[in-house]
Amino acid sequence: MPHHRSRTWTDARRLLASLTVVMLVAGSARVEAASLSLSWSAPTTNADGTPLTDLAGYHLYLATSPPPCPSVSYFSVGAPTPAPSIGDVLSSRVVSLVAGATYFVAVTAVDLGGLESQCTQTVSGLAQADITVNPSTAVDFGTVPAGTAVDRSFTVTNATAGSLTGSVSVGAPFSIVTGGSFSLAPGGSQTVVARLLSATAGSFASNVNVSANGDTISRTVTGTTTSTPAANATLTVTRTGSGSVSSAPVGIQCGSTCAETVTTGTSVALTAVPASGSTFSGWSGGGCSGTGTCTLTVNSNTAVNATFTVERAPRPDTSPKRKGHR
Repeated sequence: MPHHRSRTWTDARRLLASLTVVMLVAGSARVEAASLSLSWSAPTTNADGTPLTDLAGYHLYLATSPPPCPSVSYFSVGAPTPAPSIGDVLSSRVVSLVAGATYFVAVTAVDLGGLESQCTQTVSGLAQADITVNPSTAVDFGTVPAGTAVDRSFTVTNATAGSLTGSVSVGAPFSIVTGGSFSLAPGGSQTVVARLLSATAGSFASNVNVSANGDTISRTVTGTTTSTPAANATLTVTRTGSGSVSSAPVGIQCGSTCAETVTTGTSVALTAVPASGSTFSGWSGGGCSGTGTCTLTVNSNTAVNATFTVERAPRPDTSPKRKGHR
């Protein structure tokens, strides 16, 4: 094969100009992962009519307007054989395009020495979405207490004419609960459930990434978790009779302060002191009993009663006195 910079094959224009863009698209254009399937017939002879034996591959020039060809920007496709046969058809698929957008393509052939043929006629076609994901916008999980799970659903649909397998992933503290992998028939759909669950408070953002057929569609997900406020309960002391009740930790000093709000789960020790002329008869309510110090854990609103009893005065001695004998 002669080596020259502007190399041509005898039937390159006829064969490569038959490049076919395989694509069916309906609906308006959306910025989604899409692909373009291309096919063309392989050249078989050199410009001088001799058999082609040193084919290295092809350069695909693709853009949303007719691309300059040749240029420094292209997709490389290797040749399965350096000596193609008549009727050999090559195909390639370009991914990560914009669904519904029109793309223009021209192709050249390249030999093992790096020499490139003339460009084919430029052809065009619409890029087809491989998968669609709904919702089509970012998803907010809202604000929930730390440690509380909240779920959101996505629908993944196969937009191609063939079966499609893929996977779904997302970064922590988000996770994929169901639908992390899928295998869909043409037009088939699957529900994917993502979850936000964080043991700590914070604002979080990640991407739900749906990957299939070499393409990935991402949906931004956000959410916030807040610290759970501590629950409170009220401890109330009532008294029967005369005396005082104090607490440790300090809070109850009854008579003057007979109710105190504490964090649930707090342990409180109550001590009763009778007034002069009274005795402490015992506790009742709130799990307290007996006459000693009552220690209780306050898990909910709790009432305790302290009962004091007035001491009885000693009875006068009214028994007759005996007179002594002289």
